Amino acid sequence: MIQSIREDEIIKVLPKYDPDIKFPDFRFGLTHKPDIELMLKCLISVNAKSIFEFGTWEGHTTSILAQYMDMVYTIDIPLEYVNDKSQFLPIQLSEPLERDMIGKYSRGKENVVQFYGDSTDIELMNVVMASIGCPVDSCFIDANHKIESVLSNSMTATGMVKRGGLLVWHDVFYSLINDVAVALAILPYKIYHILGTMIGVMVNDT
Repeated sequence: MIQSIREDEIIKVLPKYDPDIKFPDFRFGLTHKPDIELMLKCLISVNAKSIFEFGTWEGHTTSILAQYMDMVYTIDIPLEYVNDKSQFLPIQLSEPLERDMIGKYSRGKENVVQFYGDSTDIELMNVVMASIGCPVDSCFIDANHKIESVLSNSMTATGMVKRGGLLVWHDVFYSLINDVAVALAILPYKIYHILGTMIGVMVNDT
């Protein structure tokens, strides 16, 4: 289920949330600055030191996360691996990148580990989880926005994140894509959408 709350109500979910934290200017990509700042405040409130990101794209957000996390793991599917582009919603058709373009803004950072492939491939994700030594402190889910993909990535994420860790979703109630909100409403978890943003959060108690 999903419930919308105001930012001043986040403290009820994350008792150590500090709305007054300030961040320096940074280069952002498809995740806009207010959403990134809110996500960072939430991550800081649970003392997250590691994060797994579903959906790297050019690596803008990855690079920002790397400034605040000890380790950032991230995965994206290269355009060369995509046989059926119809799996992407129209708004996302421009997003799949060739392998050498994925994560270009986070490349070379010692605390960023890049994976390539389909994050809905359970066999692949089992290999990934074994290689990074799960659990991690948090996950950011912002890959393919089709309902089936969001559900798959979300279920995988709950198995990756430690108990008491944080899951964060992007593009919740995005005006051009409603599938993320639909998927989150299906999940048997209590997820909070922060009004005025496209961010959803959940403390993992599974």
